[in-house]
Amino acid sequence: MEHLSSHSVAIGNSSSGSRSRPHGFEQATKSEDFLTAKIAMSNMVGWKHVVIGLAAAISFAGWPSAHAATIGATNCSASAVSAAIASANNGDTVTVPAGNCTWNSLSLPTGKSINLLGAGAGITNITVTGAIAATCSSGFPHRISGFRFTIGAGGLQMVNMRGNCSGMRFDHNEVLHTNASFSGTDAVVVNDCNLGTGRVYALIDHNTFRSTVGNFRAVLMIGPTCPEFGKREWQSSTMGTANNVFIEDNVFDFYQNTDQGSGVVDANYASTFVFRNNTVINSSIKAHGVCNAEGTPSKEIYNNTLVANSRYTWPDGTRLIHDQGSGELMVFGNRFTAVTKGGAAISLLHYRSADPGVAGCTLLPRCNGNSAADGNWLPATSFYGYPCYHQPGRKSMNALSPIYLWDNQWADTGGVVPLNLNDPWGGTPNIRTHVVANRDFYDYVKTGFDGTVGTGVGTLANRPATCTTNSNEAGGGAGYWATDNQTLYRCSATNTWVAHYRPYTYPHPLTLAGGTTPLSAPGNLRLSP
Repeated sequence: MEHLSSHSVAIGNSSSGSRSRPHGFEQATKSEDFLTAKIAMSNMVGWKHVVIGLAAAISFAGWPSAHAATIGATNCSASAVSAAIASANNGDTVTVPAGNCTWNSLSLPTGKSINLLGAGAGITNITVTGAIAATCSSGFPHRISGFRFTIGAGGLQMVNMRGNCSGMRFDHNEVLHTNASFSGTDAVVVNDCNLGTGRVYALIDHNTFRSTVGNFRAVLMIGPTCPEFGKREWQSSTMGTANNVFIEDNVFDFYQNTDQGSGVVDANYASTFVFRNNTVINSSIKAHGVCNAEGTPSKEIYNNTLVANSRYTWPDGTRLIHDQGSGELMVFGNRFTAVTKGGAAISLLHYRSADPGVAGCTLLPRCNGNSAADGNWLPATSFYGYPCYHQPGRKSMNALSPIYLWDNQWADTGGVVPLNLNDPWGGTPNIRTHVVANRDFYDYVKTGFDGTVGTGVGTLANRPATCTTNSNEAGGGAGYWATDNQTLYRCSATNTWVAHYRPYTYPHPLTLAGGTTPLSAPGNLRLSP
């Protein structure tokens, strides 16, 4: 089986548990009341709500579970917090008291795991004017939770997660952008390039990212193929596994979409991510294509609520999900709201299908049959270089792994939101030459699915007995999402279904290491000098 996690799965849009999300999604989740409630719930953050860990999650993260101390910083200043961090041992918790402080720099070091906890958003309030560097090493992740961070400078990478570890976590925080002059800011950066020492697999959950003046990039992922350390082939597929950056149960609430180039998330340099169960208002989910240092090998985007009002760049909802063209993609269970309903809310580009001088692609020449990097099927006048190197619907070694989409709908009408092949450049070849329905992608068939084309949805018992595959190449075929066992099946041969993809455990196991469990008074509390 492919892309299958061995973990149990509960797919839902709940920020507090593993409640299943019924097919069809209740109307209540589509209302403004729901958005207001979810934002309010995300802001109910106190340090007493975010500490106690359970053994399973602690084991997953590599956190020590016995006799860890709690060290209280004497105040919320960067110097006091730095002193507490310096005195902490591996696995200790450093608490930061109530107050309003400015941090120009702060570091969480390698070689020991630190749990950095504020007293809650709106209680421990930090204006950030310089980077918070959270540097991890294998087995020693960090956690930052319970703060209100206000962006205090332009061009800021506010929290920079780097190093080599799994289990990094940024949760139950509020990030505010209130000064329009502070542009070009990234709130959380997961940076596999900065040190070039390995991968960082992080969880970013239960935060509120809010701007009252425009928008900013909330999460930026920079993968391992950055120019400083050379270009490499993609790693094996991470679909459905723990080896991703997980962004779940957050609220991204932006007053206005002043910078269309800055989505709530962006990814490049062969990073991979899962974006699930979030609410996004007036911004978009983005991933760069192959022309940006090997692109983004895999993206899983599901069960999100996406809203475009009159202050969004395109009030019809264009590019609420915007993939610029590379790798594997699963998009399902998302609900869309817009002032008017455009046809490009889920938008796919492919720069290499166009003239590079027009499209701006410098990594490789146009995919037209003349580049040795491409598959160059014959006849050239039909395929024009197909399959293009690392194009949409391909995984490592350029093997076929089609895009699957299902159950993406307008929240008010239930109308299907289809994949839009965006071609702003024209000419031959173009994206429709290289990315073809029922070969490179299989879109949602809401009614009348018979297994021949697209992706159907229903119980496993109602899956069609017959189905159609891609007879030219292994890896493709019509899809079917079984609602009762949360598995995507693929038609691997004529009338033969195989389990193809299962999402990773929701909620993420790391949330069991601290979420909403009340905290008893620590018995080994000590204040740092």
